[in-house]
Amino acid sequence: MRNMDISALVLAGGKSSRIGTDKSLLTINGRSLIEQIVESLRPFVAEVIVSTNEKEKYFFLKDVRFVEDFRKGEGPLIGLISGLELADTPWVFAVSCDAPLVTGEFLQFLADFRAKDILAVAPYGDGYFEPLLSLYKKEALPFALSYLERYNKKAGGMLDYLDSFGLVRVVEKDLFIERFGSAVFLNVNDKDSYERLKEECDVG
Repeated sequence: MRNMDISALVLAGGKSSRIGTDKSLLTINGRSLIEQIVESLRPFVAEVIVSTNEKEKYFFLKDVRFVEDFRKGEGPLIGLISGLELADTPWVFAVSCDAPLVTGEFLQFLADFRAKDILAVAPYGDGYFEPLLSLYKKEALPFALSYLERYNKKAGGMLDYLDSFGLVRVVEKDLFIERFGSAVFLNVNDKDSYERLKEECDVG
């Protein structure tokens, strides 16, 4: 099911310091992690946007738009704001390039929790939100800019900020785990998590 009111924003600006190589270009079953997630989400969204300051690295990605951070080297919140500004749709699904097990079905399940008068839909568990597995309404942009100006902190804190105004539809993380398995929340941040990913995908 293609959601013509949702853009996928794939954030690929991380430094990959813990794994020692560009994690977006690590491969699984012959495809890079970023290619895996772009192609998984493409049939479910109106457009795919890749947030990166080095778009030449991703010459192999087809039919995507690129957006650079308006302030360089300050983390995913800047990438999220830049993506919200660029998107042509009322909703944006933000996801990190190192979460290749996230599927279009995951996005669809999340999207079904949208409701009137909310600006974000976010998984929540163990005391924190999953900011890079969340849906944001474009109308959240002024709040994001206000949060950045006041606190200049991480993307997860922005969801707490929105939630303080009652603007987040909170979805228990366990609901996703029951439907998709815990591995859907796997981020490839180090060599151990990369090995786990290969196990999940039955790659030797």
